[in-house]
Amino acid sequence: MKKTNTYILSICLFVIFTPLLLQAEVNRYQGGSYDGYDSAESEKQIISAIRTVPDNTGNSLVFNYPNPFNPATRIVYWTSRISLVTVKVFDVAGKQVRILVDEIQTLGEHEVDFQAGNLAGGVYFYQIQVGDEDFRQGKMLLIK
Repeated sequence: MKKTNTYILSICLFVIFTPLLLQAEVNRYQGGSYDGYDSAESEKQIISAIRTVPDNTGNSLVFNYPNPFNPATRIVYWTSRISLVTVKVFDVAGKQVRILVDEIQTLGEHEVDFQAGNLAGGVYFYQIQVGDEDFRQGKMLLIK
């Protein structure tokens, strides 16, 4: 039940916040602003709100920003214990294109940069594994 609730919460937050982040990034890329607000400030507020939402495992939601991105994005995640952490990136065909992290990490917030300068534009997925049972994934859009 806890994993189901966590999954539902993750989907709800993804559905709510992703369009806002996408619009802020598109407008910032085009040099505009979103509804008269500074898109960078709006993005900071959204990211701050996401960072405060824990799930039932003690880990918080995983996200990347900016999204969409060109040529780099930052993936942010949390661990509730010392454990082996792997962060992998896949293309839409399921082919692994990068391993960003493969090490034992302490509990707390972690960030890793994904440089995609040599990859084709499109949708990519990241997978984060913390220990044996905690598994997260997300979607990101590379604009070329």
